[in-house]
Amino acid sequence: MYQLVIHFSDDYGKGAKTENVSVILGLDNEDEMRAIYEKLSSEGGQVKVELQKTFFGALHGQVADGKNGITWVMNCFAGN
Repeated sequence: MYQLVIHFSDDYGKGAKTENVSVILGLDNEDEMRAIYEKLSSEGGQVKVELQKTFFGALHGQVADGKNGITWVMNCFAGN
C-alpha cells in the first residue's frame, strides 16, 4: 500500500505551465518502491536522483517519466 500526495500550487496570475510537475509517492515497502523506480527508469525515464538512503531516514529516488516528463519523487520509510 502507498500514499499518493498531489500538491497543486497557484500560478499567481502568471499563466499556468505544465513544466516542473512532480508527483510524490510515499511508500511503505522498499521492494515495491524499487520496482516502480526501475519500471519508470527503464521505459525511457530520466533518473534525477538515484535510489539512496537519506539523512532524513528514507529510501529516496526521483525519475522523470519518458511519456509525460512528470517527475516521480519517491520516499519509503519502511525498515527504519
